[in-house]
Amino acid sequence: MNKLISMTEARKKFPQLAKDINAKKNSYTLMQKDQPYIVVMSYTEYLARCTREEIKEHFNKLWAEVGRKNAHFSEEEIELDVKQAIQERRQRRKK
Repeated sequence: MNKLISMTEARKKFPQLAKDINAKKNSYTLMQKDQPYIVVMSYTEYLARCTREEIKEHFNKLWAEVGRKNAHFSEEEIELDVKQAIQERRQRRKK
């Protein structure tokens, strides 16, 4: 369901808005000067509205960004991080 809310009200209630959007799959049209300004929706809803090509393009951009952010890490550092994450996850399962 799409709800209307002013930009000012959205700013004040953003954490609550985000929870509502994610949990109840609502979307909000943020109004500025009594005119629709932007629509805020969950990432899942956004992907559902995208075409296959748009999703592929979006994924490729995200993947490239992750690569740029992690370019300074060596293969050994990445491998060590992955091993540590696996160990931590296994220990949490045992509890």
